[in-house]
Amino acid sequence: MGILRTGSRKILHARATFFLPACVALSCLVGCDVLRPHFGKVEVVARAKGFFEGPAFDEKSGCLFFVDVGDRQGRVWKIDAQGKKTVYVKTGSPANSSSLIGPDGALYIAQNSTKKILRVGRDGKVTTVVKDYAPAKMPGPNDIAFRRDGAFYFTCPDWSGRKDPRIGSVFFVSKDGRTREVAKGLAQPNGIGLSPDEKTLYVALTGQDKLVCYRVLPDGNLSGERTFVQFSKPAGPDGMVVDKDGTVYQTLHMTGEVVAINPAGRILARLKVNRPRGITNCTLSDGRLYITLVSKSDKDAAVLRVRIHRAN
Repeated sequence: MGILRTGSRKILHARATFFLPACVALSCLVGCDVLRPHFGKVEVVARAKGFFEGPAFDEKSGCLFFVDVGDRQGRVWKIDAQGKKTVYVKTGSPANSSSLIGPDGALYIAQNSTKKILRVGRDGKVTTVVKDYAPAKMPGPNDIAFRRDGAFYFTCPDWSGRKDPRIGSVFFVSKDGRTREVAKGLAQPNGIGLSPDEKTLYVALTGQDKLVCYRVLPDGNLSGERTFVQFSKPAGPDGMVVDKDGTVYQTLHMTGEVVAINPAGRILARLKVNRPRGITNCTLSDGRLYITLVSKSDKDAAVLRVRIHRAN
């Protein structure tokens, strides 16, 4: 979920760290099999008033889902294969932070306001899969990353504006539904994603303008936090998606960019959206990147689509 801030609108360039984090695969020492991405023409898929977030593409139906953070009814939107935009479901509470298609084909929604994670089945039935996971002072869930076996991680940032933002955490939900904290003391953990081999977990720390990574242990615990990319301030790293080749597509809310990063932590390409909006999140489907945005006045949000071309 993006944080709207005031301040300079000057575009600052990100830089990759010049060391190899311990959580990066050894194969990257001799070269990663990642072709350099090139972004094609940007298309507008949907446009309306709101704070669009959490795009999720369902490969089975060909539909794109996304949430509106500020919607009081908690509406989740659907764009079908013909481009028609309709309300898919109403969760009944505002601040749906993100959505994601799980391995079971259901739509999962992180609901920041109620501190729950919801599951929406293909029949439209809404159930709660995570609640009461932490003391009342803890913030609500923000973004989700699934493993193939159905277990998942989610971030919990604090957007209250406190002087010390380092009270955010990452939680792990096992296949049997048990929830536990696996990382804490984080400065507004936001976007989250797993590498294709599920051995590395990436977390965007909005409060420190950086992307960190962890080694994933067999029991789901994390070890060896390392800075993967340190961005120039203010960047506002937000939601992300990890491609099947290991490329991380990281949105930068404050600069209005998406950066493509290889598994060694090198920035390969940038997509700059030349509009006065903040990019909040992104997802992939069939070589296309879907991006959600919001204007600073919440009056002109959009969903964009851009083709990714690969070349050496």
